[in-house]
Amino acid sequence: MRVRPENAEGDMMPVQSDSQMLTNESAIVQIVKDRLTFYRGEWWEDETLGVRIPDFLVDTVRRSDVDILGKYITSYIAETEGVTGITNVSVDYNRRVLTYRCMIQTDFGNEPLEVDLSGLL
Repeated sequence: MRVRPENAEGDMMPVQSDSQMLTNESAIVQIVKDRLTFYRGEWWEDETLGVRIPDFLVDTVRRSDVDILGKYITSYIAETEGVTGITNVSVDYNRRVLTYRCMIQTDFGNEPLEVDLSGLL
């Protein structure tokens, strides 16, 4: 699996050769990040694609109960091709910023993931 790398703003970077493409666990983590930050209704051609957090989960986060949301996000990540396991999950909601962290296990190795999911709320 080969994936084009992204810059800090999440825009795809140009590549000149295959050696600049992400592979193995780095590629899988990039795919997970893309899936988590591609919100439902964002793509004009098919507005049913993308992640959506149900309203009842958004309400629980606003009441400082992020464990349920963490389990929901973890199950969504587990559906990603190439992910074999997820450990060390932590979810933090502070000052309207939702941060999800975990260790993603793949057939190639383990890779940490940290993503700001404030756009989901």
